[in-house]
Amino acid sequence: MQAKSPVQEGASLKRDTVSLFGNFVAAIGNVAPSSSVALTLALILAFTGLATPFTVLVVGVFMLFIAFAYAQLNKWLPNAGAPYVWLGKSVAPLVGYALGIIAIIGPTLSNIGNITLAGGYTLGIISPSTTFSNVIVWLVAAVFMGLVAYIAIRGISPSIKTQVAIMVFEYAIVLTFVVLALIREINGVGGATAPSWNMFSPSSLPHGFSGFMGAFVVCVWLYAGWEVPVMLGEESKKPRLNPGKAAIMGTLFVAFYLTFLVMVFQGIAPQAALQAHGADILGYAGSLVASSPWDKLLPLAVLSALFATTQMQLNSTGRVSWAMARDKLLPSRLAEVHKSRRTPIVTLSILGLVPMVVLIPYLASASTGKAIGYVITTAGILYTLMYCVIALACVWFYRRRLTSSVGRLLIAGVLPLIGALAMAVAFAWAIHDQPTPVKSITIAIVALAVVGAVAARLITKSPYFSRPSVAAHDAELAEEEGEVVFTPSPGEKLAEAVLDEE
Repeated sequence: MQAKSPVQEGASLKRDTVSLFGNFVAAIGNVAPSSSVALTLALILAFTGLATPFTVLVVGVFMLFIAFAYAQLNKWLPNAGAPYVWLGKSVAPLVGYALGIIAIIGPTLSNIGNITLAGGYTLGIISPSTTFSNVIVWLVAAVFMGLVAYIAIRGISPSIKTQVAIMVFEYAIVLTFVVLALIREINGVGGATAPSWNMFSPSSLPHGFSGFMGAFVVCVWLYAGWEVPVMLGEESKKPRLNPGKAAIMGTLFVAFYLTFLVMVFQGIAPQAALQAHGADILGYAGSLVASSPWDKLLPLAVLSALFATTQMQLNSTGRVSWAMARDKLLPSRLAEVHKSRRTPIVTLSILGLVPMVVLIPYLASASTGKAIGYVITTAGILYTLMYCVIALACVWFYRRRLTSSVGRLLIAGVLPLIGALAMAVAFAWAIHDQPTPVKSITIAIVALAVVGAVAARLITKSPYFSRPSVAAHDAELAEEEGEVVFTPSPGEKLAEAVLDEE
C-alpha cells in the first residue's frame, strides 16, 4: 500500500491563527536584541565610540519610518509574499520578482551566519576551555538548525509559543544582568562608565559623519527582521491591520530596548577590553558581574535569542518562497503545504537545510570561512536595499491620495520617503566603503535577482506578470471595504481606467 503524502497541493496557510500579540512577538523575536547586541556592539563601538546609543536610536527612528510604509502597504494587501507582491502590483512585476529573490536571500544569509555561530557558541558555554573538532561543531549546529526547522514545520502557533517562552527566559536573564552592570558602572568598578546623556550627542562621535555612516549598515543588520509580521498576513487575525500595527509596535520597542542595552553594556569595561572580547561582549559582561556558573546565564540568553531569530527568519523566507511558487514564479512543488499543519513544508525544509550544507565548507577551509564572513556582511546591505525600495513603493502607491489628509501625507508619504532616502545613502555608502569581496557579492546577488526576474518573465506563464483583471478586481474590492484603491503600474490599463472614473 502506498503511503499517504504529508503534503497537499493548492492549499492555503492556516488562516486566522496569529493574534496581534503573536505578530508583535514575531517582530521582536526576529530582531533578537540580546544576540544582535552581543555580536555587533564591538563593531559599532569601533565606529562611533560612546555615541553608540545615539547612532542606534537614530537608525531606529529611520526604521520606524520604514515600518509605517510596511503597515500602509499591508493595509492594502496582506500576503505571505508581501514584499514582491506589493512591489510587483504597485510598480512593476519585474522589480517585484527581483525584490522577492532578495527577500529570500537576505534572511537566508543571516541564518547562515546564525548557524555558523550557534555550534561554537553552544560548545563554548558547555566547556569554554575545550577545543572541539569541526565534526562536533557541525553536529551541534545541525541539531540547532534541525530543531528550528522542526518547530517551524509544526506550525506558526508552536513557533509563536516557542518565541514567547524564549522571550520570558531571555529578558528575565538579560534585565537581571543589566541591573548588576549598572551597579558596577555607578560604582566605577574596573574602569566601568555609567550611562550619561553625552552618549546621545553627535559631538561624541570620535570619527564624525564617516564613523556614523560606517556604523549605519551594521545597525540596519541590528534591527533587521521587525517586518516579519507582514509575511504572516494570511495567517493573522485582522490581516489588514494587525501585521502592520505589530511591525510598528515591534520597531518602537526594539529601538528603545536596543538603545538601552548598548547604553548599559558599552560602559561595563574600558573600550580596549570590550574590543578584545568583540565576538561576544555580553558573554564577557556576564563574567564581570557574576561568578561561575551564574555567569553562563547571559551567554545562554544570547543563544536562546539566536535560536529565536533563526526560527522567525526561516518562517519568513519559507512563506515568501511558498507565495512565489503559488504564483508560479518558482517550481510548483514549493507551493505544497503540510496537510494538517498547513505550513509550507517543502520551502521550510529546503531553507532549513541550506545553512547546514553551507556550514560544511566553512568548517573545512579557513579561506572559505572568510568568504562566509563577507556573505554575512552582505546581508545587512541587502536589507538596506529592501527597506529603501519598499518605502519608495509605498510613496508611489499612495501618490494620488497623499493630500487627502495630513496623517496620510505623513505616514504614507513624508516619513517613508525620509526613511527610504536614509537607506539609499546607507546602501551607497556601504557599496563604496566595504571591501571588494563584499561589493562583489552584493552586486552579484542583485544581478542574480534581476536576471532571474527577466528569465521568469520569459519562461513562466505566471499571471503575476500580466494581471490587469486582478488589478481591477483589487480596486473594486478595496472600494467596497473602504480601503485605498489599488494604484497600478503604467502598463495595467484596465486598472487605470477604474481609477480615472473616480
